[in-house]
Amino acid sequence: LTRLDVFFDTYSRLYPTDDMKLNAIVGCFPPNSTAQQWYDSDGGRRSMTTYVEFKRKFESRFGATAADVAKYQRDFFHVQQGRNESVGSFYTRYLQLLSEMTAIGKPVDSVTQIARFVDGLLPALRTNVSRIHRHNPTMTLDDVASDAEMEEKAKLTPKPPVKPSVRGIQTKTKPKHC
Repeated sequence: LTRLDVFFDTYSRLYPTDDMKLNAIVGCFPPNSTAQQWYDSDGGRRSMTTYVEFKRKFESRFGATAADVAKYQRDFFHVQQGRNESVGSFYTRYLQLLSEMTAIGKPVDSVTQIARFVDGLLPALRTNVSRIHRHNPTMTLDDVASDAEMEEKAKLTPKPPVKPSVRGIQTKTKPKHC
């Protein structure tokens, strides 16, 4: 699975959709292998709609390798919002990582979920979102993501132009004494 992830990350333009990824997986298994038979069965390809779902089912059937577990943990604990990535896109990617952590038997508690999400935001957003969350610790991950999106929108919304003031050059003159 680690190799598949690397492959799909490298060739993301060739395989942009889950359906394309799922169709490409067919050639990854040795012919007549247990994995190939499972993938061709009713419990395999026909029952899956996303690549994450495939990985979850594959790992539950065949087990995750130590390399897969290490990769998922590394990806989760080092996730960062890309410089040109929207908060919504980052949140979707983050939720996928959370799903992968659960699939490998390493579920993440809600406090850590929120902390990692906030830490992964761009610095310009992280400060205010962190401040908002500190003042309301009962917020859910969805609440925090929603606040991050509002913060992003506020930062991207252009401010109305300020009318320049007309100032003449004033010279200081000494007062005349009478």
